[in-house]
Amino acid sequence: MKFRGAPLAFSLMVVGLLSACDSGGGGGGSSYGDFDFGDNDRNVAVAIGDSITSGNVCDDEGTTYPDRIAGMTGLTVINAGISGERSSSTASRTSRELNRHNPGFLLILTGHNDAIFDRSVESVIGNLRSIVQQAKGNKTAPILATLVPINPPRSFATEQARNYNAAIRQLAKDEGIPLVDLEKEFGNSLDLQCDGLHPNDRGSAIIAASFSDKLP
Repeated sequence: MKFRGAPLAFSLMVVGLLSACDSGGGGGGSSYGDFDFGDNDRNVAVAIGDSITSGNVCDDEGTTYPDRIAGMTGLTVINAGISGERSSSTASRTSRELNRHNPGFLLILTGHNDAIFDRSVESVIGNLRSIVQQAKGNKTAPILATLVPINPPRSFATEQARNYNAAIRQLAKDEGIPLVDLEKEFGNSLDLQCDGLHPNDRGSAIIAASFSDKLP
């Protein structure tokens, strides 16, 4: 179920329904019938990233987005988010997470802390490309997301996050992998985050629905 282009009031109404029906099964994406998962478990996904993924930063985020995805799709979704992590650290531990869990899918959402510390676009995209290629080398299907918008009080990082997102879209195209465009899904709404960055309950539901759209 996509929120892209939908009026905010409608989007939030649907989010409310998703929150009430997280136990429903089935994502909306490809069946991945032609994908060679090797020895991996196609019923397992690892969500890797920073505090957006680890969750529970906002008091009103009742359920993290990885847990919501599990309820929406019926997959086992392992939350491998680490608060405060930059994309370089995410890339350095990707192989370990893949070897530990043998997931069919890797959900990639990282780079927010890079934007806050003004790391170059080239370095961040290089890290993301490494994560994607490690997943491919492991016969794990990577799904790449743009960053959620970064708003006040961290407005100093807003433009850099936008720069990353433009490059992330191109990276997904170059690698031929699914893109979850969270920047577009969130739009200009400030009431999907509790602090201008971390998702509240409605924001978490939107992230989960957007990833679920790309899963079987």
